[in-house]
Parts: sequence; C-alpha cells; structure tokens
Amino acid sequence: MGLTEFPSFISSFRFIEKQSKNELLNIHISLNHYDDPSEPILFVEGKIKSLLLEEVDGHGKVITITTNETMFSFTEKNYNAKISVNAVVFNSKHDNETYYIIEFI
Repeated sequence: MGLTEFPSFISSFRFIEKQSKNELLNIHISLNHYDDPSEPILFVEGKIKSLLLEEVDGHGKVITITTNETMFSFTEKNYNAKISVNAVVFNSKHDNETYYIIEFI
C-alpha cells in the first residue's frame, strides 16, 4: 500500500491568501527554535503586501510572502507545511528544531 501525501503547500497558500484578504487582520510571522520555545528568534507583524505561489525547478512549490518590512520564501524542498486551527506552520525538513508560525490576528 502506497502513502498518499496531502498537498499541504497549496492548502497552506490558500489559507494564507484567504486570511490576507481580511483588511482587519495583520499577519504575525515568528521564527522559532526548539532550544527556546517560549521566545521567537524573529518576529514580524504587518499587512501582506504581496503573496505568490509558484513552481520552481529543483525546489517544487514556493510560497513567497512580502510585507513592508521583509520577504519570506518557503519551498517544498526545505519545509513541511501544516494548517493548525488559525495558523500555518512551516517546519524545516533538515532539522527537527526550526519552524515558522504564521498567524492572522
């Protein structure tokens, strides 16, 4: 019996896209590491300036989120994507300690 992988990158993109259309909500992006789970290493809050999903050779699907302050890119090659209640979590495929939490508040 084969394992069917859920297309989480597309679902995660659609969740972010839907939430970003609500002008009352800000995006909160935090970079976390399990060494210090209570404090994010990096935290960005603001409005999404642009959101893009594209297919890139060698990287698979790429989600790019741009705010006025910065830009984040998440690739299928490097990250797992999961939707959790009111957030999207991107965790590294290369270690079990690094993850981003994207919430709308």
